Amino acid sequence: SSPKSPSNFRSHADEIDLEEFLSFLEAVKPLNKDFDIMLEAKNKDVALLNLSKKLELVDGIKKINESEFEVL
Repeated sequence: SSPKSPSNFRSHADEIDLEEFLSFLEAVKPLNKDFDIMLEAKNKDVALLNLSKKLELVDGIKKINESEFEVL
């Protein structure tokens, strides 16, 4: 989870930062392994659904279902 702010590092953000999440995916892509990711955000399911909608629009990411994606 991303911190809500630099000064409040231990508090979860309301949403999942798309750019930060994409940076993480790029960092782990060379592993070429399937794995699960646990996400934490104050807005819980709404944050996950918002991220899911944003990921659908990203080139190089294939949506399998609401909670599964493949990084191409």
